[in-house]
Parts: sequence; structure tokens; C-alpha cells
Amino acid sequence: MPINASDNHLSEVGLGYRTVEYNGSKKTILAVIVRGTNSTIEEWASNFDIGDSSTFTSESDWEKLDNHKGFDIAANRILDIVDNYIAENESAEDFDNANISYWVTGHSRGAAIANIIGAYLKDRGDYAYTYTFAAPNTTFSANASSYDAIFNVVNSDDFVHFFL
Repeated sequence: MPINASDNHLSEVGLGYRTVEYNGSKKTILAVIVRGTNSTIEEWASNFDIGDSSTFTSESDWEKLDNHKGFDIAANRILDIVDNYIAENESAEDFDNANISYWVTGHSRGAAIANIIGAYLKDRGDYAYTYTFAAPNTTFSANASSYDAIFNVVNSDDFVHFFL
């Protein structure tokens, strides 16, 4: 699902769910898979838009000043898509809306966005497990290391990891 926006802060996300039963308890696992940078100038421009605090406003899709602007905006837009997906599927017989666990993943730009999504989900009290690959830096937040269910696989020689 692509984000429909008139600016550079775009991405695509794949969503799917499966309801499983374990020890007599049902749980819906919702997969949120965020695609990495494609070859468009818009996404590359968003990758390099870390934000300017003088332009920050709480009325925009950029919700946390400590977060990289381009990644935060895309993450918030994808969260809206996820919430709409849940609303569309909550009446399905096999969908357990009251017991959802999120599995969030992405690579590169998708990993940066997935990290922010995972943090937002945990902040709102959801069960979220985030596994990312080659994620650039996403935040200056002092509590970033406190998220115990966000796992990043990073190649220390990857130049993107150092510069973004």
C-alpha cells in the first residue's frame, strides 16, 4: 500500500495478519513490512530531510521533534494505514481485535521507519516486536535505548549507518 501524499515523505507498506492459538489463547499477529528506498527522488529527498526545529509544528505529520523528520512523517502515515487496516478487518471471523501483536520489519529506509513505528506502538501500549536490517539513525530521543523489543541488525561498515 503506498502512502498518498503531496510531499516527499513517501513509502510503501505490506500488511497481513494471521490469528494463532497458543495454550488455549487466541492472538492476532499483524505483520507490518516497510519497503526500503526505491529509486525516486522523493524518497531520497525524504531520507536527507532530518528536519529543522524552526519549522516543527505539532499540527503536522512530524510528531516528535527528536525524530528524523522524513522518517517520522512516513511512520505516522503508515500507522494511519495500519489503524485503517485493523478497522477494515476487525469484523473478520478470524481477526481478534482485542488481542493483537505487531511484527514490524524493514530494510534501510524501511528499517528507519519501522523503528519509529515500533516505538510509537510500544508507547501507546501495544505489543510490538520490531526487527530491522541496515537501519539509519532515526532519533536523538534520550529513551531510545529503552525499547526492549526493537532489534536492529546493522553492518558497522555501512556508510548509511554513519551519516543518517
